[in-house]
Amino acid sequence: MDFAEFLAPFDAGTFRTQYFGRQPLHIRRNGKGTGLLPWRRFNEVLALTPYWNEESLKVYFRSRAALRENYCDTTDVRPGGFAPVNPAKLKALMALGASLVANHLHRVCPEVGAVVAALEREFAARAFALPSLPFRRMPRSRSSMRSLPPA
Repeated sequence: MDFAEFLAPFDAGTFRTQYFGRQPLHIRRNGKGTGLLPWRRFNEVLALTPYWNEESLKVYFRSRAALRENYCDTTDVRPGGFAPVNPAKLKALMALGASLVANHLHRVCPEVGAVVAALEREFAARAFALPSLPFRRMPRSRSSMRSLPPA
C-alpha cells in the first residue's frame, strides 16, 4: 500500500497542498468491506493473547486507567516484566463499559502495518497504530474481545 491508496478516494496531491499542516481531514469510505480493520479482523488480532499485556493493551474505566489487577494475570509476573491480559477479566470489564487502547497494533496486524509503513515512507517519520475503542461508541453486538479464548 502507498500513501495515495491509503487516502483514496481523496486525492493525495490535494491533501498535501490544502490540508497537510493546515486542517484535519476525515475521509469517508463508501461500500461494504472497504474498511481497513473490520470488527471480525480486529477480534482475530485481539485473540493473539501472547502479544497483549498491560503495556500493549491499555484499559480505561470511567475515564480512568484500570488497575492491571482488574484485567491482567499478575500472579507470575517476573520483576521488570509485563502482566499478560486475562481474557475473562477483560471481557468482564468491557461488559461493564470499559474502553481500550491497543498499542502498536501494526506489529501484529499486517494490513495496519502496511498503512503505518506507507505513512513512514511518505513523511520520513516514525508512525504507530494505536486504535482507541471507547465503549460508548462500540455497538454491543460487536463487543471486542468476544473471540478471545477463556482464561
